[in-house]
Amino acid sequence: MLSPLCVAAGLCIDKDESICDVKALQTNVIKVMNHTTVDDSVHVSQGIVSAQPGGLGEVENYDVNDPSLYEDLRKNNVNLLSLMEDCSARDNICFELSRGFPITFDLGLPTLHRSLLIGKDINLAIIDAYLAILSEYPDTLISRKFGPIKAQDIATRAKSIIKLGGALTVDGRRELEEFDIELREEEEKINPGTSADLIASTLFVYLLSGGKLTHH
Repeated sequence: MLSPLCVAAGLCIDKDESICDVKALQTNVIKVMNHTTVDDSVHVSQGIVSAQPGGLGEVENYDVNDPSLYEDLRKNNVNLLSLMEDCSARDNICFELSRGFPITFDLGLPTLHRSLLIGKDINLAIIDAYLAILSEYPDTLISRKFGPIKAQDIATRAKSIIKLGGALTVDGRRELEEFDIELREEEEKINPGTSADLIASTLFVYLLSGGKLTHH
C-alpha cells in the first residue's frame, strides 16, 4: 500500500513544499492506481510470493500460487487496479487499493487526529485508530484463517472498547489489556494483521501530511 502512496506524494510535493495536502494525496493515489500496468500486477504478485505471507488461502481467479498466474495476467491485460478489484470483496488491502484508500483517509486518519487532539499522545491515538479500523472493517486475515464469524466477533469487541472511551479512558484501557491477552492466549494466536497494514498506511499519510510522532 505504501508504494502507490509514495508515487502520489511525489506528485504532490514541489521544490517549495515538503508536505502533502491530504486531499491532493488521495486524488493522486487514485490517479496512480488508474495508471498501473500489467507489469505492476506481475511484480506485486511476485513480491507476495517472495514474502510468503501466511493465511492467503486459495482463490479461483489469479491465485498467486498458480504457476500460470503471470501468463494469465498478461493474456487478459490485468493491471494492478483490476487485480485489486478482483479480490476487493475478500481482502481489505485489495479493497483499499482499488477504492482510493477510503479506510486510511476517511477512517484511520480522522480518528488518529481526533484522539491526538484530545489525549495529546501519539501512541494512544494509534491504538484508537487501530480500534476504529478493526471495528468497522472486520479483519480479513482473521476471516480467512478463522472464519467470518470470528472476525465479526472481534470487530464487535473493538466497538465495545471504543464505547468505553478506547485508549483514552481507564475503562477502555482495562478492556484493551484483557482483549490483548485473550487474542494472544488463543491456541493459534489471533492476529488482526490486515488492520495492522492499514494502520501503517494511516501513519504514512499522517507523516506525509506533516504529522509528528511526538506531541508537545
